[in-house]
Amino acid sequence: AVPLMPEKRLVGNLSQSFIEERMAGLEMFMLLLLSNPYLRLDSTLKVFLTTKDTAGFDQAKRAAADDSGAH
Repeated sequence: AVPLMPEKRLVGNLSQSFIEERMAGLEMFMLLLLSNPYLRLDSTLKVFLTTKDTAGFDQAKRAAADDSGAH
């Protein structure tokens, strides 16, 4: 199962307490995500976590979509 991401806010999202709470929630989300052996080895997740720019990520998404359509 994929863990739920911590909640976002449209209003009040710049308060220090919310930022700290969200950061802690995102850290826990990542720890839970990476503790799942299936997800930890997923190539899409690896690309998402390691690609440094939007263009590279968009290219990886297109390659994954092309690859999945070939099967």
